[in-house]
Amino acid sequence: MIPVIDFSSYSLSDVRSPPSDEDLAPLADEVYKAFSEVGAIYLKNHGFDQSLVDDYMNISKKFFNLPKDVKEKFSYDKEAGYMYHGYHHLQEHTSHDSTVADLKEAYNTYPQWKGPRDTLTKLHSTDRPSHNSMRTLHYYPVPEGYKPQPGQTRCGKHTDIGSFTFIFQDNVGGLEIKNVSGEWVPATPLPGAILVIIGHAAQCWTDDKLKATEHRVGVPDGDVNIAKGRQSVIFFGNPDNDAMLGSIKGTKYPASKHDEFTADFIYGIQS
Repeated sequence: MIPVIDFSSYSLSDVRSPPSDEDLAPLADEVYKAFSEVGAIYLKNHGFDQSLVDDYMNISKKFFNLPKDVKEKFSYDKEAGYMYHGYHHLQEHTSHDSTVADLKEAYNTYPQWKGPRDTLTKLHSTDRPSHNSMRTLHYYPVPEGYKPQPGQTRCGKHTDIGSFTFIFQDNVGGLEIKNVSGEWVPATPLPGAILVIIGHAAQCWTDDKLKATEHRVGVPDGDVNIAKGRQSVIFFGNPDNDAMLGSIKGTKYPASKHDEFTADFIYGIQS
């Protein structure tokens, strides 16, 4: 079971009144305990404006509903060397240890189509001028009569490269995390809560005290759920490219810049 952490003492709705050490210490202990024992947490009372996420999902739905030839204009450049930027079409990605493609599409580029820029500008104000990024994912309804290939998922199992990943889900579900005991457990959507998982940068910093959270999105069972599409908005917390990564105690991971760390990680999963 994924722990629910009350973040009200550090809520974004009251950034002018930071918590005291007395308030922050037990919260930090609670977060660390949950991450080290489970690998994920839900944040509630975080102060993030849910209406922005709802608007973003509505905007992205309009983009995903555009004709395929329009969306293809914004496809990512495979020769550019950065695999997460631009539009990614259905069944384009395959997890590094899988032979079947994922049933999803994604984008993180604002295309030149008529849509409310204000929402996107407000959301992306949280990832500028840093190297954080935000992405929206769309998982298609499974057509009637379609039989997924053996082992096929909506998103294959993987881990993230950054420090922490913040996941905003709709109400469909399907996301699972592998806990520290090696068990796959459902990350059921909780209204108003943000799911937070660990990335490899945090694992590196903490000398493996915190492990990058393996996660996946399965194809749902049952005629009702399988006919539903699924959306999520993902905020990737990433160190700056020139930030130095390495174990805090210097005992396990040699120091390297984050862009080198990322290149090694991507090369590893593509080779």
